[in-house]
Amino acid sequence: MSRCLVFVVFLVINLSFFPPPAQAEQKAIEFAIGNGYSPFIDEVLPQGGVFREIVETAVSRVGAVSITRVVPWARAKKLARAGRVHATYSWGWSEEHQLMFLLGKPLACLEQRLFAKNATLAASPKLSNDDYAKVTGKVCFPQDWTLAPTLARAVEEGRLVRMNPQGMSNCFDMLRIGRVDFVQAEPISASILMNDMRQNDVKWGELAKDAIDYAKGEPLQSSRSHILFSQNRSDGREWSLRLSKELQKMDDDGITEKIWMRHLAHHGLPKELMPACREGQ
Repeated sequence: MSRCLVFVVFLVINLSFFPPPAQAEQKAIEFAIGNGYSPFIDEVLPQGGVFREIVETAVSRVGAVSITRVVPWARAKKLARAGRVHATYSWGWSEEHQLMFLLGKPLACLEQRLFAKNATLAASPKLSNDDYAKVTGKVCFPQDWTLAPTLARAVEEGRLVRMNPQGMSNCFDMLRIGRVDFVQAEPISASILMNDMRQNDVKWGELAKDAIDYAKGEPLQSSRSHILFSQNRSDGREWSLRLSKELQKMDDDGITEKIWMRHLAHHGLPKELMPACREGQ
């Protein structure tokens, strides 16, 4: 009995001086993102949209946790640039972004098209880059989003006036009532948005199904959609490399495609609309 008591006392003293090693805490990565960009990022969508699910799946697969702040788009980019969060997504490639942030593997490659009422498009059903450079009138593209270079030049030269409200839905509503002549948008996002607006708004419901369409022919631009990692965080480059590597693994293992299929099915869209990055994009 005395030997047992001595052993117990020794064990208690030993543990008090040499506690068991604590489990390593999971690393956390902080994001700031915008909202209302269906099907890519939107709080009302399953898992917050397809891009949010892809990003958070990649973070989970590297053994980390995501902390996500939903703020206005412009503020999201400012927070990432200042290093107050690790990153923001999703943003198209630009020289400014390349200079100010660390860019990893793109989440997708998206085509930007010029939407208008069919009566406007009737005169020029197929447009080339040269034609886009000659467009006049008013174009709508949400505040702080990057206008296609050909349209941006037309704005600078005074041939085109840009309207930049908050959110793409406002752009299409302005197009419907004639306050603007054109909207720059991705077809997948625009299709979902217009279908939702037709179902939820009597005025939109009065529109013929094909009253608004996009110009065929060459897209305005094809751009890579990126996570922008802060250069002002000591671990920004590490996160950029880790997540880029994991996103590629998800592509190779078919996980990214499964996520896309779920989100397209949710919106009643065919799998052929899943965007893919072609060589050279």
